[in-house]
Amino acid sequence: MGSTVYEVVRDVVAQAAPEEAVLVVALGRLDQRQVARLLRGRHRDERVGFGLEGVLAVVTPVVWIVVDEASRTATSAATRGLGAKLRVLMRRFLRRRPRLPAEVPALSAEQLDAMHSRILDAAHAAGLKDATAVRLADHVLARLMLDRLPHPPVSAAEDP
Repeated sequence: MGSTVYEVVRDVVAQAAPEEAVLVVALGRLDQRQVARLLRGRHRDERVGFGLEGVLAVVTPVVWIVVDEASRTATSAATRGLGAKLRVLMRRFLRRRPRLPAEVPALSAEQLDAMHSRILDAAHAAGLKDATAVRLADHVLARLMLDRLPHPPVSAAEDP
């Protein structure tokens, strides 16, 4: 089973920038669409609201935006194979009540490479140093790779 954008961001921030964890928790209470819009609208030197004036977030917006974009792109690519009429119906439905995928879909090796590059670019644009940007991109990919590992089924004897 895949992880949500929030779960990926939460886990990466816990490792890469634990000082931003309180921000991730606050963002997790919002709709994913609201978070994406809020973080995309920020300027580089702005502080994030929620009464957290002392938090200058760098890692959280970079990771959230890139993972969200990759999730949307992968989901859009999956629907391209649908027939034209079904695509029109899907667009109408989605326009009425836009919903983002509950989980980050499984990404191909090419998509993961593209995400790594995108995170590096976004991290550099946010002012992170090269080594920090590489570590951040590596954290995100490592976290996404965890979802690709087979999970052994839970037997009745292990079930609490």
